Amino acid sequence: MKKFAIMDGNMFLQRLEPNERYAKSARGIQTDLHTYSEYTPIFGHEEHWMDSRTATSYLAGLVENLRWEGDRYHAYALICKEADHEIS
Repeated sequence: MKKFAIMDGNMFLQRLEPNERYAKSARGIQTDLHTYSEYTPIFGHEEHWMDSRTATSYLAGLVENLRWEGDRYHAYALICKEADHEIS
């Protein structure tokens, strides 16, 4: 099994956190409950490895963040390696 990390410079993507656009009382009927524009990416120096599905979702969140808040040009790095044990 492979595991993935998303980096911005020397920092790792840790998670996506709700921002001021986050609608607590939103209801999703035949649609997604929340959109990625409601989240802000949080980076840190601690290594954070994830499975492919989580990495794919986080990448979508980063793209939406750049769409709403981003710089004109930005580069992220996606790193892949073999998992030596189960991902937490």
